[in-house]
Amino acid sequence: MSAQEMGGSAPAGGCLTAAVRVPVRIFVLVLVVPVRVVWDAVVLAAKAVRRSVLRPVGRGLAWLGRVFVVVPVSWVVAGLGWVWRVLVVAPAVWCWRWLVVAPVRWVWASLLVPLGRGVWWVLAGVGRLVAAAARAVWAGIVLVARGAGWCWRTFVVAPLGWLYGALLTPLGHGVLWALRAVGGAIAWLVRWLVVVPAGWLWAGVVLVARGIGAVGAWCWRTLVVAPLGWLYRVVLTPIGHGVVAALRFLGRVLVWPLLALWRWVLLPLGRGIVIVGREVWDALGVAWRVAGYLSRALGRGLKWLGRMAVTPFRWAWVYVVRPAGRAARAAARAAGRVAARALAPVRRVLREAGHAVRDAWATARQTVRQTRRDLRVALFGAPRDKAVAPAADLPGLSAADAAGLTAADTGPLTAADIGRLTAVPPQAVDLGKAGRPGAVREPGRHR
Repeated sequence: MSAQEMGGSAPAGGCLTAAVRVPVRIFVLVLVVPVRVVWDAVVLAAKAVRRSVLRPVGRGLAWLGRVFVVVPVSWVVAGLGWVWRVLVVAPAVWCWRWLVVAPVRWVWASLLVPLGRGVWWVLAGVGRLVAAAARAVWAGIVLVARGAGWCWRTFVVAPLGWLYGALLTPLGHGVLWALRAVGGAIAWLVRWLVVVPAGWLWAGVVLVARGIGAVGAWCWRTLVVAPLGWLYRVVLTPIGHGVVAALRFLGRVLVWPLLALWRWVLLPLGRGIVIVGREVWDALGVAWRVAGYLSRALGRGLKWLGRMAVTPFRWAWVYVVRPAGRAARAAARAAGRVAARALAPVRRVLREAGHAVRDAWATARQTVRQTRRDLRVALFGAPRDKAVAPAADLPGLSAADAAGLTAADTGPLTAADIGRLTAVPPQAVDLGKAGRPGAVREPGRHR
């Protein structure tokens, strides 16, 4: 069944269009699909950048502008408005109200209103007097006008009417008859002295003009038309026939090949190029739409695959890992609190034992160092080039004992002297790392 029988229309362009359309569309589709996919990817990336970067950046810039520009400017404007209202508007209003309006109101109520009422009373009286005088003058004018009208009708209109009817009308009729007679005489004279001679003169002129026209026509036909006709028949017609024959020959030699080239080569080639271009353009449109459908389907498929790949992990994270982590964290915190409460006595005992061991170790070190110092002093004596240690260097030596030492006591000290001077229990002295006696600590107090 053909396209016409199905109710459709045959493809435009015939078999050439049908032969060109399918391969062109396939080729263009293969070329356009990657471009459309890349285009859709770029569009999605641009939308994501706008949604994830540009919009938050814009909101941040808007917030910064609102916080650092609009709000300070509004505060400054509000402050300037308050300053304007307080320093300009309020004083101006007060000055207007009490320095302008109040004096003007007082002047109006105390001076202008009474003065206006007095002026009105005076003007009303003057107006009444003027009205009375005007009425009297008008009455006099009316009486004078009535008298003047009677005089006009009696002494002017009546005599003039009689003069018009008795004298001017007959005189006018006589003048009109005389003018008619004079006009008829002038018309007869004009007719026989001007019009009739002018008619005779015009007839003579027309006759002379006809003769001159006949002579001119004969001269035109004899001296112009006949030579031109002979020139056309004898010279121009053969030349025109020769030119037409030459043009026909040139047309057969030059124009017909060009016409054949246009008709059988250029025109079909142009039509083919137009058909191919139109089909390529239509194929680009169809391929772009098909590529859009394919790209949309590919995007939906990738989205579905991503969702199918992420959904189990998301479900596991939300419903398994996160609750398990929270439960483990809560259990670890509870176990830590229970272990801390259970091990608190043990930690306390260990701390006390550590303190006792550290005190015993410090006491043993101090005893060993003291014994070594006593032996060195007993065997070799104190060095003579060194002065006696000041009272601050001897632990337990008070200021009175230090003052009791004289220059004679600069000899070597024995262990008995050192024990007598210090008189401090060995376990009460804490020596530093350099071997010098440190501060005296109370027994049993932890560091």
